[in-house]
Amino acid sequence: MIYFDNAATGGYKPQNVLETAIGVMKYLLANPGRSGHRLSRRGAEFVYSARKRLSKFFNNGCIEKVIFTKNCSESLNMSILGALKKGDKVITTIFEHNSVLRPLFSLRDKNFITLTIIAPENKKFISKSDVEKHFDENTKAVIVNHASNVTGAICEVEKIGEFLKDKNCLFIVDGAQSAGHVKIDMIKQNIDILCLAGHKGLYAISGSGVLLMQKNVDIDNVFSGGTGTESFNPHQPTCYPEKLEVGTLNLAS
Repeated sequence: MIYFDNAATGGYKPQNVLETAIGVMKYLLANPGRSGHRLSRRGAEFVYSARKRLSKFFNNGCIEKVIFTKNCSESLNMSILGALKKGDKVITTIFEHNSVLRPLFSLRDKNFITLTIIAPENKKFISKSDVEKHFDENTKAVIVNHASNVTGAICEVEKIGEFLKDKNCLFIVDGAQSAGHVKIDMIKQNIDILCLAGHKGLYAISGSGVLLMQKNVDIDNVFSGGTGTESFNPHQPTCYPEKLEVGTLNLAS
């Protein structure tokens, strides 16, 4: 069989991914970081190791700000709803996935933000000049997908990031289609928030997503609930990753 649906999810999972997922479900039956027994501690170490590797691979500069989610859509929603403030202007593109457009349209329809959707002047990919042309002092976030899931067009992420540096504007990148295929270096490319789908080019199983932030980025929590710390606090902890990670993690992913 020849598999052509990689934009939706990766069709091939390496043997070590399968073996690790099965091993976790068979032998690591614990809630990481929620108890003091051996399996729980081992689960926490397992999660931290994955967090550390992702931080190094994408160079976000802060292990604690590698947040596990169930997919890239959740990562993008958490980023958009947690980062934007009333009155913000947001620039995004015609190439975006509904996991970007729908929350943005919802905020726009509530008169919470103003939204500018740009098209490429070159008719192919989003360039720095496309963003620069629509940018002004009220722009607080630029959101682009690194690679389109429809056309495969790759936008000028590094040039856009360089333009936005020191402009008090968040640069949020949807890396669902590019991660694992194209080199991403958050610090070098000035990406403030990177959202990923683990089950595509990173070859993880379904139900895996990641939200990475640079060290100086802070967003509000969208969800509240169980964490492994501050159990008597009636409010969500403010430390990362517990601020954004709610409930039991998908340890096998």
